[in-house]
Formats: sequence, C-alpha cells, structure tokens
Amino acid sequence: MTKKNFSFRCLSDPSKGFGNFKRCLSIAELLKEKSYNITFFIDKNNSVIDELKKRNMSYFLIKSKISLSDEINFIYKTMIEIKSNYLIIDMREYGESYSKKISNFNIISILIDDAWCKSVYADIIFNGTMIKKYHQYKIKNKNAKIFTGSKYSTIQSEFRKYRKKLSEIHEKTTYDVTISMGGSDPHNISKKVLSAIYKIPNIRICLILGPFYNISNLEFFKILPSIKIITNSKNIWKIFQNSDLVISSGGTSLFELSVIRTPTIVITSSHHQIPYAKIFSSRGSVLYLGYWSQIKQYQIKASIQNILKNTKLRKQMYTKSKILDGKGLERVVNIIEKSI
Repeated sequence: MTKKNFSFRCLSDPSKGFGNFKRCLSIAELLKEKSYNITFFIDKNNSVIDELKKRNMSYFLIKSKISLSDEINFIYKTMIEIKSNYLIIDMREYGESYSKKISNFNIISILIDDAWCKSVYADIIFNGTMIKKYHQYKIKNKNAKIFTGSKYSTIQSEFRKYRKKLSEIHEKTTYDVTISMGGSDPHNISKKVLSAIYKIPNIRICLILGPFYNISNLEFFKILPSIKIITNSKNIWKIFQNSDLVISSGGTSLFELSVIRTPTIVITSSHHQIPYAKIFSSRGSVLYLGYWSQIKQYQIKASIQNILKNTKLRKQMYTKSKILDGKGLERVVNIIEKSI
C-alpha cells in the first residue's frame, strides 16, 4: 500500500518566532517515523531551511510579496505534482483564510489553531489550548472534526521522558537558572533579564537563544564566565530538567515546561500569550510577572531570588504543573492517521 504524502504550510517569518514551525516539525517528524512522505511550503528563511535539511525533509519556497490566492494556487498545483492530498496548516491569524480558500480544492486540510480562528472551514482542526473561549468556533464545514483542549497540545515526547523529579528540588548553595524567550525574542527580553540577574552571586545562568535571535545584542554578556549561551539547542528538555528555575515567554516553552515540571517565571512577549500565562499562573504552576514592556528589572531580580530561597514554593509549583500529560503529539498524529 502506497504511503500518503503530507504537506505543511506554517508561519516561518522570523518576527513571529519559531513556535509554529517547531509545532509542525514535531508532527512531521513523527509522521516521517511512520514512513509518510513530508513536504514543507515555507517563506525563505535560512534557519528553517537548515532545520529541514538536517532532517532530510523536502520543501518549496513561497515567493515574497505574493497574494494569498496566488500562494494557494502554487501550493495546490505543487501538491498535485507531488501527489499530496493532505495539507497541515499552522498560520496563526492567516489560518482561517487559508483553510477557507483551500476548501475550494480537492485537498484534505488539517488546521492547527490556538487563539486565532473563529470559523472552521478545515476538515480537521486541533486546538491544544485549555482556554474555553478559543474553542467557540462557527462551523462552516459540517463534516469537520474538531479536537480541543490541552490533551491535544503537541509537545515532543522527550519533555515527558525527561520529566523532573520532585526529589531534585531542594536547597542548594548554587542554583541553575535558565532563560528561554523563544525563537526570535524580537523585544530582546533575554538581554533585559540578563541585565537584571547577572550579578546575583549564587546562580549559574544558561541562556537559550532561538535560531532567529541576533546574538550581537549580547556582546557584554558573552564574556562573563557565569553565563552559558546556547544557540539552537537540540536537547532543550535536558537543560530544562537540570534547571532549578526557568524564565520563559508565554509561547511554546510554557507548555513544554508544564510537562517537564520545572518551576517557571513567565514574561509574555506578545498579547496572545497573556491568557496562557494567566491560566497557568492561576493554577499555581508558574509565576506570571506580566507583559514584557511593563516589567522592571528589579522585579525580575526579586522574583528569582524569592523563588530560589523558597524550596517549599518550588515544590508546590512542581506539584501543580500537572496540567498537560505530554501525550498530545501522539494523540494528534493518531487521529490524523485514522482520519485519512
């Protein structure tokens, strides 16, 4: 029996971060392990291209300054040529328009959404958030299959396998603090956090930079022995596991950290992340400081020091992180397989 060909169209603009591509890449890798053929349609982005080449995945480049209709026509014609009938879409605010136009063609569309779409035109839609108002869709495709809730959050299985143990949370003389502000960090929150905490005497700092970050912003900090800077980490789950505390944005990393259960401070970098940060914070699994532009450096420093010296609080944050079971990726791929 001939295996199916899956195509992906995901947001790959550096200014939008790395989360959408990362999410699609996780799905693609698991499908590829099952011997399905994978093709990506991407904007020209060298970091994304490098990641696809490493994994031996095919891709086609979308021309810049092309209309949505022309882009979809190009994708449709290419999919016909490569005999692909399944398109997985992860395009944030463009996802609804994309799936609506695709519905005019003989293509099965699978939409990955969180906070952006209001109407369902796709054949299958996954929304892995736990926020009820984001699940209230207008059904335009009566045959659509809709899957909502945190059980469909597509977190790589490694975060579950490397889950931190409660016994690893205890008083120390030196603590490991990790900063992870997403794939692009357009507001340079990493530098703001570093400036606030690099003089704290009893911590070792690990800064994880995404593929879209301009490292030249950190010339001063690159020479400090107490700061380890990691670019494009392949084993980020190990770093999170070994950390006593992580300062994270409210994007994909927030969900990953919930699975791995490392105590976390959240600083949101975009407005759509705020509801996620608030709901995790309301359940006691993280400390949400606020939106990046409204936070002062002294608040960041004080919050880190208070959490590190409070072992009981860090253990409580660990215990209350049981929000995601980390099996969403496998669920999503299994549903896709059964649906085709």
